[in-house]
Amino acid sequence: MISLGHRRIAFVTGPQNLTVANLRLQGYRKALTDAGIPFDDALLIRGNFTQAGGKQAAEILAGLPQEARPSAVFACNDETAFGLMYRLRELGWQLPEDISICGFGDLPMAQMVTPGLTTVHIALRELGRAGAQKILAQLQNKQDPTHEMFPTSVVKRGSTIPLEHTSNV
Repeated sequence: MISLGHRRIAFVTGPQNLTVANLRLQGYRKALTDAGIPFDDALLIRGNFTQAGGKQAAEILAGLPQEARPSAVFACNDETAFGLMYRLRELGWQLPEDISICGFGDLPMAQMVTPGLTTVHIALRELGRAGAQKILAQLQNKQDPTHEMFPTSVVKRGSTIPLEHTSNV
């Protein structure tokens, strides 16, 4: 979204007790820092990886004064993004003209919602396999303190547009 010209980018977190959610928050903050964009705590919305959490985030965004609203929002996972998109449309927002939205995970539904959800693709099958292996190791009392990193890529769909094409300009 930074490459699309957005500078006021909200972030809907995942549960604070999950390492993966905290790593994504760190990635968001690093991306802002690397782009020279100051972190704004007012654009951080607590979430919980659910559609209901996304709907609650939409209510928070809609409650902001027009001048304080972000032009884009990154949801910590696709489920949250789906709830966010659904509730914002219910409230009369046009997507992506009023706000660009990006998720994380590239769930199959991401290409079926309207507009299609721009999202960060991660190999969910590989992620699940690694998780199962860790559980099996723990059940066998084997220690496996490693953290695995999986490659990601951005899948661009219709939920994001350049800043100059939004109503926030």
